[in-house]
Amino acid sequence: IASDCKAAVEAIGKGSSSEYGAVVLEINQSSRDFISCIFSHEFRTSNVEA
Repeated sequence: IASDCKAAVEAIGKGSSSEYGAVVLEINQSSRDFISCIFSHEFRTSNVEA
């Protein structure tokens, strides 16, 4: 899963964040439903999907 929000990707990787607390918790819980789930940061210039 790619995002152009580096702070959010880092918070997900750490498993907690005061700024994104509930969202990070929900994302980490949901990611356990997949065999593999990798979160990565993409610069906005390469985020053509958006």
